[in-house]
Amino acid sequence: MSRDVIIAALMGLFGLVLAIHCPRAAWREFRTGVAEGRYGVKIRRQEMPVQIWVTVSGTLVAGVMGLIFVGAGCLFFWAAVTQSHGLGL
Repeated sequence: MSRDVIIAALMGLFGLVLAIHCPRAAWREFRTGVAEGRYGVKIRRQEMPVQIWVTVSGTLVAGVMGLIFVGAGCLFFWAAVTQSHGLGL
C-alpha cells in the first residue's frame, strides 16, 4: 500500500468519526440544554443562552467538516488507487 492510500483512508475514517459523533452530540446538547465546555465546565441554556448556541453551532459545523473529510478521503483514496494501477482519473 502506498502512503497516499493510507493517508486518504485515515482522513476518511477521521471524517467518519466526526460526521457520526458531532451531530449526535449537538442534538444531545440541544435536547438537554446542557453542553460541556472547556475544562469540563457545564454550559446551561438558562444561564448562558448565547454560549450554548455557539457550542451547538460549532458542534454542527464540526459534523459538516467531517462530511467534507469523508468526501475528500474517498476522492483521494480513489485517485491514489487508480494512479497506483495506472488507470488515471
